[in-house]
Order: sequence, then C-alpha cells, then structure tokens
Amino acid sequence: SGQTVTGVGIANIEQIEKVFYRAFTLLMPANSTFATARAATIQAARDLYGATGPVVNAVTQAWTAVGVN
Repeated sequence: SGQTVTGVGIANIEQIEKVFYRAFTLLMPANSTFATARAATIQAARDLYGATGPVVNAVTQAWTAVGVN
C-alpha cells in the first residue's frame, strides 16, 4: 500500500507481542477472519495501553497498510 506504519518495529516488539498474545488467547474465536483479527488486536491494544495512543495507532495503521479494514 505504500503506507508508513509508525510504532511497529524492533523497538516496540514487546508491546506488539503482548497485543497479539492477548488477542489470540482471549479475544479471537476459532473461526476468526482477518476482519475479526483486526478488531481483536485493536481491542487488545486498547485494553493494554489505553483507548488511544501510539500502540493502538500502530496496530490500526498496520492492518490498514495490508488492506484489512
């Protein structure tokens, strides 16, 4: 897509890992789609790091960058 995603990289890997772990273990059903995964990871980022902020923005931007809206 050519979009820049800020806040995802080696410097933030621990935060992103925590987001995905929470989403995969607590929020996603077995029959999840990419759209469900997007919603679950954004919710996990909100749960862990607040409703707004750099982690929520990074996860949202990353999904948008790969075409999952």
